[in-house]
Amino acid sequence: MAIRCKRLGYSTLKDLAHEFLRVHHPSGEPPTPIEEIVDLGIDIVPVRELQKRFGIEGALGADFSTIYVDEWVQEARTNRYHFTLAHELAHRELHRPLLEQIDLSTMERWIQMTDEIDDETYRWMEWQAYSWAGIVLVPEAALATKFKAELERAKAAGFYVHGNPDLAKEYISEALAKPFAVSPDVIYRRIGYDNLL
Repeated sequence: MAIRCKRLGYSTLKDLAHEFLRVHHPSGEPPTPIEEIVDLGIDIVPVRELQKRFGIEGALGADFSTIYVDEWVQEARTNRYHFTLAHELAHRELHRPLLEQIDLSTMERWIQMTDEIDDETYRWMEWQAYSWAGIVLVPEAALATKFKAELERAKAAGFYVHGNPDLAKEYISEALAKPFAVSPDVIYRRIGYDNLL
């Protein structure tokens, strides 16, 4: 069975994420309360050693009303846990029609899904889920405002922003990770995708 994913570009993913936020987190103030949003209609089920046994931190249940997460990630890596929830929610929001074509009745079937999806489709699905999750967790307007303030602080700290933009992005990403409750890597990617620097 050939399963193909729509090639949604970043601007389309932004539109979809903005609509989701308009409904579920209209203030857009960081941090996005992703656990509370997910909890409204999805059960969050911690699984002991999910990462160790299956090599994943989370998975969307076959009924689309459950997200399984690695218990240790949930308890000890809060930012990663939030991203895992948003990533699995992205699969539900973006890829449900495609995933409904596959038997995902067990964790083993979820892991084996890659046998039924070609590599290119799988890469598109993952990139879309990562991108959408990043936009939902780091709302655009809040990022732009906080980025501008941190950019000025970076300049005041002596960063030659245009001479070494990667170093400036790292500095700003570290500063903005905490208020958005995400890893610096999520902020770093958003700065790049949104052409803020």
